[in-house]
Formats: sequence, C-alpha cells, structure tokens
Amino acid sequence: MIDRLLGSDGRSVKAVDGVSFAIEEGETLGLVGESGCGKSTTGETLLALQDPTGGDVRFDGESVFDRDDVAAFRRRAQVVFQDPFSSLDPRQTAGAIVTEPLVIHGLPDTDPDVRTEAAVTTEGIDSDRVEVRVDGDVDRVVDPVDGVATVHVTVRRRGGTVSASVAEDLTARVVRGGGDGGRSGDGAAGSAGDGPVVVEVTLDRSLSEIRRDRAKELLERVGLSADQVDRYPHEFSGGQRQRIGIARALALEPDFLVLDEPVSALDVSVQAQILNLLDDLQAELGLTYLFIAHDLSVVRHISDRVAVMYLGEIVERGPVDAIFEDPQHPYTQALLDSVPRADTSEQGRRVDALAGDVPSPRDPPAGCRFHTRCPHAREACRAEAPDDYEAGAPGQRAACFRVLDDHPYWQSEPIDAAAERAERDRSVGDDAGDAAANDD
Repeated sequence: MIDRLLGSDGRSVKAVDGVSFAIEEGETLGLVGESGCGKSTTGETLLALQDPTGGDVRFDGESVFDRDDVAAFRRRAQVVFQDPFSSLDPRQTAGAIVTEPLVIHGLPDTDPDVRTEAAVTTEGIDSDRVEVRVDGDVDRVVDPVDGVATVHVTVRRRGGTVSASVAEDLTARVVRGGGDGGRSGDGAAGSAGDGPVVVEVTLDRSLSEIRRDRAKELLERVGLSADQVDRYPHEFSGGQRQRIGIARALALEPDFLVLDEPVSALDVSVQAQILNLLDDLQAELGLTYLFIAHDLSVVRHISDRVAVMYLGEIVERGPVDAIFEDPQHPYTQALLDSVPRADTSEQGRRVDALAGDVPSPRDPPAGCRFHTRCPHAREACRAEAPDDYEAGAPGQRAACFRVLDDHPYWQSEPIDAAAERAERDRSVGDDAGDAAANDD
C-alpha cells in the first residue's frame, strides 16, 4: 500500500521459494526452522489454504489445485493449529466444535453405491426360516468394506418367543413370526409358530444424535471424557484444548495431518502427553504427519525424516538420526548447537550464536541466502546459489558447497578476508590521495 501511495515499484515477498519434498504414507516429516522462514506457509499451501504463484502440490498422485472437488481432498487432509486458545470458538461447546466438520461436509452420509446386507446368527431357530431386511442408510454408522455395509444380527428363539439383536448401533425388530416385535435386544412377545421370521434392521437416530455420539467417541479417543461434550473452551486447560483440536481434525477420518507447532504453546509436561497421543493415533489410524516446529528435541522425538528451512528454502533434509548426529549444513549445525543439553559434561559449554539477523524475505541476499550469517562463507557463496547435493548418510541432502570436494568454493576467498582486504585497499588509496594533496 505504501509503495502504491509513494508511486514506487513494490517487491513481492517469496515466503516459500523452490521448496520440494515428498512425504510417504504413514511417516512423519519434521519441518524446522526459525520463526518467519516459511514453515506455516508451506503447510497451508499443502492444504490449499494458500494459492501458490507457481509449483504444484500432489496428493496421491493428483494435483491439489486441479481437483474439481476440493472438499473431497479436505476430508482426507486436516490441520491442527498452533494456539489452542485462539483456534477454538469460545461460543461453541466441545461437542459442537468436534462435529462442525461433519456438519460442513454433510456427514455421516449414505452412499447409494454401497450395498447393505446382514450376517445372521440363529439360536434355537432354523436359519432357513429367518429373513433379515437391512435399510439402505445403515452405512451412516457401519463402515462399508469393498462396497458392502454388513450388520451382524442374532435371532433367538426361547420357548415360543423370537427376539432379535444387532451388534452395531442400530435397531432390530421382529416384524413377522415373533409377535409385535421389540427394540434391539428387548425380545419380542408372541408365538413364533412354524412360519417365516422377518427381521428389519433400521437406523432410528437423527443425524445430530449420530454426530453427538461421534463427538463423544473422539473426545474419549484423545484422552478426554465423553461427559465433557457440553463444556465450553474456557472450562479446559491448554492441553485439553489442544486435544479438542486434535479430535476436530480426526472427525473426518483423514489420512494426512499438518501439525503446525501443536505443542509450542503448552507446558513441557503437557507437551510430552500430546506427543505420545499423536504417536498412538498414528500407529492406530495409519496417519501421515507434516510436523512443523522450531523445537528440535520435539522434532527428534516424533519425526522419521527432517527438513530444515531457512528464508523460504530447504537447506538440508534427511533421516532424523543422520540430521541430528551428522548435520551437513552450517545452519543445521548452528540450530543443533543452540539446543540446551541436560548433561554435566556440557557445563560451561559456550554457544557461538549466528552473526547478524535474518535478512528480509523482500530483499534476500544473492547466491546462498545463508552466506550473510554463515561462519564458513566464501566469495563463491555470494556469487552462486547452491543446489541440493547428496551429503552424509543415504537420503541426506544439503544445499551447501562444502559437501562437495571439487567445487570452486574451496579455491575462493573467505568473505571476511575479502572484506578486510578491500578495507585495507581503501585505506591505502585514501592515504595516497591525502599525500598527493599535501604535495600539491
């Protein structure tokens, strides 16, 4: 706006520039870096919450931005936000917050292409006499397998009475051959006779009731109580609020979660509980995570691979153990050196902080973007941007010339030495000029 008012040419800010990585199914990729390096923008772009000016995001081989039905993609990809205090609506109960994604997407829904059938077990009655009719909308609560939603019905005859029960959360009634019938498990009065027995399985609950039960189930899954479904966010602690946020993200049964610094606003003891919960959910549900954080100890605990970002670019990536035990990029080394260590042998250890400040993304440095703060920078770093080179362990890559033994970097002059030499040359030139002026 200021540029337009002053009539000057505005410069675009590339929050994310040339970032490329893949996340395999079932793994956790940790994305780390200083505040403002583009981590959250990357996560938002993966979820199509930000429109990139270039590039593409592919999910299961299909472009996220070319999809006709973005809502279908978002059912499979959800986010857990950083701040549990601002990411929950204070006017909604925990149950309403968790069920809101179901309401937006009209779930649970019935699929006309899904068939319904019954797996019948009989006790005291010939199975050939039993006919079970299943309503077509029971797939709202019964997960179909290979296009078939199967309900498990037990038909019993005790004396002259026939009753029916169903394992799923449905209603089974004996409508013929057992008297007036009854609700699931309640039995049926009347004489069964020797004729056919007809049982109907129906879904007699409203969508709101189904969603409320789903909210209770999700709250219990994340470590809360079903009795807390009607409480408001201000009645929960920070860790409990984050559990509600996780439950909301799980409501649509997604495959992929972007975890945007989900524990940075929590106490250390609560952080461990949330991390363990995320581990358990991943193992139980087969989830895939992009875990965004700036706390490296947290990243090492939960990640399979790590990508390190600096000023909108990924400077190093690889297996978590390789990154932490043998970092190849100077920025990664500086990040790891700054991590506090609870070891008596580390007493008195000095941390050499990086020089200078992070450059503005509006006017990034030429060449390697880290060269203005790198202790190993040389003239080659200022003249040329490094590519992504293989380095260290298998699968580890770093954008730094120092990982190459034959790069001209090693023959170029250190930037500090070049600056000192230039300053000396200027001083000599100034002195010579002053002497010439005195002679005149």
